[in-house]
Amino acid sequence: MNSIKDDNNLNRLQVKLKEKLYGKRFLIVLDDMWNDNYEKWDELRSLFVQGAEGKVDEWKDILRSEIWEQNLNGILPALMLSYNDLPAHLKQCFSYCAIHPKDYQFCKEQVIHLWIANGLVQKLHSGNQYFNELRSRSLFERVSESSERDGGKFLMHDLVNDFAQIASSKLCVRLEEFQGSNMLEQSQHFSYSMGLGGDFEKLKSPIKSEQLRTLLPIDIQDL
Repeated sequence: MNSIKDDNNLNRLQVKLKEKLYGKRFLIVLDDMWNDNYEKWDELRSLFVQGAEGKVDEWKDILRSEIWEQNLNGILPALMLSYNDLPAHLKQCFSYCAIHPKDYQFCKEQVIHLWIANGLVQKLHSGNQYFNELRSRSLFERVSESSERDGGKFLMHDLVNDFAQIASSKLCVRLEEFQGSNMLEQSQHFSYSMGLGGDFEKLKSPIKSEQLRTLLPIDIQDL
């Protein structure tokens, strides 16, 4: 009975929402929403079709973009659009972060210093601006329980992390995931997990590489 009652309440809310929005212009902003179920998004969209037509041409261009029809290997088209909208310097900084494993909590200052060390950023102030810009686009998320005193810690959502891997063209890799692969010869930036054993052996390949620019140890306790 509770399930039926909940369904009825939801239906009434949907009807009231459509009535309130009928003939009106409005902008819906959804922040930090991660769901790749097309049917769910279509159900949500159906609630807003009664509104008046807007005149924001840029949003119409986004809607008409061919990217919605492309096969992006499981990457959300909206994420691809967000990346394509980044200026070149932010694309480089974002793709470099593919070096971080999933669920890894990183410090803002460490990331900025890595950017500077690799020539992606010239000054600390610029690095701070770049980081904040990527965060404002929800590509970096602040870890809620992290301390304000140390500047806090951040991470990338799993989907964002997957996309960073694609964007980096495998220039940035996690060593354990590509051990023994010929791809290591082309990579420039490596991270590896400390404390898993056999550190010396697994570091032989990247150390010999003439392409090596970054070798970042990751504490597995932070994962």
